[in-house]
Parts: sequence; structure tokens; C-alpha cells
Amino acid sequence: MKCRFIIIFSLLTCCLNAQVAEKKVAWDYPVKPGTEEWVALVVHTKMIEVCQIPDQILKSLTTKELIILCLDYPLQFDFIAYDNLQTGVKKVAKTFNGLQELYQRKDNAQCLFDHLRVNRLDTANFKSLPILRLGELIAKQSLAETMLSQELVLANASVEQQLEMASFAMKNLAIKVQMPQAYSRLCVEASAYLLCANLKRLNNGNDFDPDLEMFLTTGSIRNVALMEKLQQQYSKISIK
Repeated sequence: MKCRFIIIFSLLTCCLNAQVAEKKVAWDYPVKPGTEEWVALVVHTKMIEVCQIPDQILKSLTTKELIILCLDYPLQFDFIAYDNLQTGVKKVAKTFNGLQELYQRKDNAQCLFDHLRVNRLDTANFKSLPILRLGELIAKQSLAETMLSQELVLANASVEQQLEMASFAMKNLAIKVQMPQAYSRLCVEASAYLLCANLKRLNNGNDFDPDLEMFLTTGSIRNVALMEKLQQQYSKISIK
């Protein structure tokens, strides 16, 4: 299943120069995969270096622009080089100043959630969307969910927002589970983790299921029973 996710990212990476992105961002990565300049870098540390956002640009970006740049990070494979997206995003955050800056923004939770709601899975037309556009939507949705579920981000969300995020993640999770041909395990885990992280915060310090606690530690779904426990925990909260 992870292989399918890697194929999606491969297609997106190879076509970066063939597509004109419809974005309003003041800055873009000067060197991207598929170019001669990128191939000449060879060493991974050099690739990381050229992907850094200049300091004078970094602080001037709106949080919305910063999110777009984080989701467009050229080293997409670094996000999926591990057993789950939680680990991948945490590893990239250690070396990418874009994510580091995003985590410092006080409006990061609201802006990431706004981005997810604009690019909703339940409104996607899977039959009419081109394969590359569909792959981009799925991959970036899961990355955005993972970024939103970080503690440094959720700490900026109100209780009302956490309730909304839990409901949103629950709907996404249901869509992904029902369409295994389109969503890999990594994608399912992204929605499940966002749901679980919000449920833990909404639990008000009460005892939390040990298996759900373990999931928040590992980021990986080890058995199908976890899904039932997420549903049970979700049913305990009041969603308006």
C-alpha cells in the first residue's frame, strides 16, 4: 500500500516542471526535481540546503503562503521515507526552515484547517479528475492533516476548533477506509492520527485508551481494532 503512495509522489515530482501551478505565493523554490540543477546536486544535504526559504522571505510570507510552500517541499520523498507520515514530517521539520517557521505561527492551526476544508475529499470527483491532480489532492491532504496534528499546531486550536477537526477527520477517515483502492495505509493513518490527537485533547485529562495512546506514540496502525476504538472515543464527544 505504501508503494502506491510512493508512485503518486513519483508522478508529482517528475511533472513539477510540466505543470503551471495556480498559486499566489511571493516566492518559489529556485531548484526543483527534474531539472539539471537538481540532478547536479547529487548529495542529499545539498538538496536540503537549496530547499531552505531565505530568511528575508520566510518572515514576510503569510501563514497561508507558508503552508503551500511546505506542502510543495521539493524533497517529497523525505516525508514518506519512514513507516508513517508522522515520523516523516517530524524528520523533515528538523532540517526544513519552512516547517519550523510554520510551527511558530499562532494562526497555524486555523490556516491549516482552512486549507483542508477548501480541499475536501468528499467534494472530489474521482471519475473526472486527471490522475495527477487526484494524486496531488490525496497526497497533500494527508500531509496537511499530519502537519495539523502536530502538538505545536493543535496547541493553538480552541476547543471548538478541536471539535470541528475531530468531526472533519472522522469523515475523511470513513472516506479513506471505504476506498482502499485510492488510499494507502499512510493516508488512512494521517486522518486517524488527526482524529486521535484531537480526541486526546478533548478528553480533559481523563484516562485515554492505552491502544490509542500507543498510536499517538508510534503513528502506525497495528490492528483493525484501533479503528473501532477511535469510533467509540469519538462517539463520547458532542459534535454540534
